[in-house]
Amino acid sequence: QLDWLVGQWTFEDVEIEGDDREAGTRDCHYALGGDYIVCESRGTDHRGNERTYLWYFNYNDQDERFEIVSLFEGFARKLMYTV
Repeated sequence: QLDWLVGQWTFEDVEIEGDDREAGTRDCHYALGGDYIVCESRGTDHRGNERTYLWYFNYNDQDERFEIVSLFEGFARKLMYTV
């Protein structure tokens, strides 16, 4: 269901109501026996600050929902999204 994420990407993230922008590369591949897709992103914002972050995507068949866990360089909190 999430196979389309797998691959190497370039990206530009733009804040909807502001001036923040980040551009970089993203490499997504299967992980943990194929149960997850992990994306490692490396980006540079409009101020020249660089960062790396990871997204772990999976489908939780017990709760019947997609989940994303986000881990960011220099940011102690882990973020979790469900759909």
